[in-house]
Amino acid sequence: MEASSPRRKSRPPPPPEAVASLPPEILEQVLSSLPLRDAVRTSAVSRAWRRLWESAPGLALEWRPGTDAAVVDGVLPRYSGPVRSFEFDLHQGSFWRADDWVPHLADKGVQILKLHFSYDSFSPSAHYMDASIFSCRELTSLDLSGGCKILAAPSGLAGFPKLTRLCLREVGFQGNGGEGFGGVDC
Repeated sequence: MEASSPRRKSRPPPPPEAVASLPPEILEQVLSSLPLRDAVRTSAVSRAWRRLWESAPGLALEWRPGTDAAVVDGVLPRYSGPVRSFEFDLHQGSFWRADDWVPHLADKGVQILKLHFSYDSFSPSAHYMDASIFSCRELTSLDLSGGCKILAAPSGLAGFPKLTRLCLREVGFQGNGGEGFGGVDC
């Protein structure tokens, strides 16, 4: 008597990914409502989501205090969409990075910009914001704190036409006839 081999049941083909069948506008809306970290993590959900975060409109590029500035250096050039908000706490050794980031943010139409400069109490040194801060024409909210200094505005600057909220704490103004002030309650 011959031994019969057990018959394997053939599996039906996997159904198409439900996520992949969503319209791109829905995918972008979902991503835009997530914190940045979660938006990037969605790349692992599905092929349809892979790298989608890089162009999702209006992401909030906000990092927790203590985040290494190199993370921003890796994310900012890859993200091609408009930036709704950008928030970062810079430590004294990385203040110069703000001068690299702000021109990119201006090009991406940043609306809300929050930068905090955390000084080392043993060797505080002023950080002079790059003039590119004045090219952020889409700003609706600007929050600078921690002791940075802003150079004189370029001549002919029309200002920030969409700005509705300004919060400056321990910010100095150089070349404008004043040394600065302690802050404004925000």
